[in-house]
Parts: sequence; C-alpha cells; structure tokens
Amino acid sequence: MENVTSEQIDTLVEFQKKETEIAGIKVFLNNSPEKLDVFDEKINEFQQALEEKELDFKKMKKKYRENESDVQVNLEKIKKKDIQLMSIKSNKDYQALLTAIEDLKTQNSGLEDEMIEFLDVLDDNEAALSKERAEFSLIKDQILTEKNELEQKCENKRKKLSDLNSDLNKISEKVAPDLMKRYNSIREKIKGVAIAAAKNSVCQACYINIPPQMYNELYKSDTLNFCPNCQRIIYVKNES
Repeated sequence: MENVTSEQIDTLVEFQKKETEIAGIKVFLNNSPEKLDVFDEKINEFQQALEEKELDFKKMKKKYRENESDVQVNLEKIKKKDIQLMSIKSNKDYQALLTAIEDLKTQNSGLEDEMIEFLDVLDDNEAALSKERAEFSLIKDQILTEKNELEQKCENKRKKLSDLNSDLNKISEKVAPDLMKRYNSIREKIKGVAIAAAKNSVCQACYINIPPQMYNELYKSDTLNFCPNCQRIIYVKNES
C-alpha cells in the first residue's frame, strides 16, 4: 500500500466529482442538437399539414370560381341565343337553338348545384382551418418556448463546463502526480469512477464487503487502499 494523506484523497474525490459533472454536461450538450432538431421537425410537421389543408381549400375555392365563371359564360350564351331565336325562320333551326339553350341551362343547373355543395364544404373547411391556424399558433409558440429554454440551458451548461474545466485544472495541480497517474489508469480501465467510498465495510461502487482488517486500515488515512473486488481506490466514509 502506498502512502497518501487524507487531504490528497479528499482532493481526488473532489476531482472525480468535477469530472463526473463534466461528463454529464457533455452528454447533455451532445444530445441537445438532436433534441433541438426535434422541435424544428414538430413545427415543420404541423406547418406542412396545415399548408396541405390550406392548399386543398384554395383548390376548392378555385373550382368554385371556375364554376361561377362557367355559369356566367353560359348565361351570356343563353342571352345571345335568345336574341337569335327572334330572327330564326326555319323551324328546324329554331328547335336546334332551343335544344342548345336547354343544354346550357342544364349545364348551369348542374354547376349551380355543385356550387351550393361547395359553399357548404367551404364554410366548414374555413371554420376548421381557422381553428387549426389558432391551434398551430399556440403549439408553435409552446414549441419555440421549449426550444428557447433548451438553448438557454445549453448556454448555461457551456458556461458551467468552462468553469468546471477551470476548477478541474486547479484541483489536479493539488494531487500528487503518482496518485493522479494511478487514478487515471483505473478510470481508463474501469470506464467509470476510479475512487469510491467504503461505508459499513462495503465498497459503495461494487457493493462487495471489504475484509475487516482492510476496512480498519482505511481509518488510518495514510495509505492508498484498493477494493479487492473492483480494484478501485477506496476511502472510508463517515458512518454517522
């Protein structure tokens, strides 16, 4: 067992605490771009659905105006043919013109029936669109608020990360080089915490009992001890 002071152990624990916090912030920041993209995707999804309904509504209105225009064109044709009737001499031509007028009137009747149906649908769709526009506005505001909150949190985390890295450098200067080398070696091997408290004769990292003699040695605070199970550096934790 190597000599080490309790102050060195305390400093190493504080170093690990900072490293753990830094790792957590890095995970948060690494995952944030994907979360921010989700906010944009939600807005685009809602907006695209609304735009498709708006387009269908515009197509329907266009079809209504086309029918309306066709009715007016047919009315003009009927008016002209009515005038032509006055000058027709042949009974055959007269009957043919009457048939043409009736066909135009039949076309207009069908167009007008279709326009009436369009009006009912247009009214319903316009009311539904008005409601969906209002809902989209609320949803968009809510999503943008959440996105802004996440962006602000990211900014705070980046500032915190900068402060922690600065603290980490200062703390590392207080740890003996050999102890820091041992700590880094264990951390790299285990891919996790390298130093753990021992409480009630149990390692708080792997939760395996520590032999009584070794546990008693921890109270001396002048030697470097390792968990016989997980090989982490262990130190005694106040049991009160």
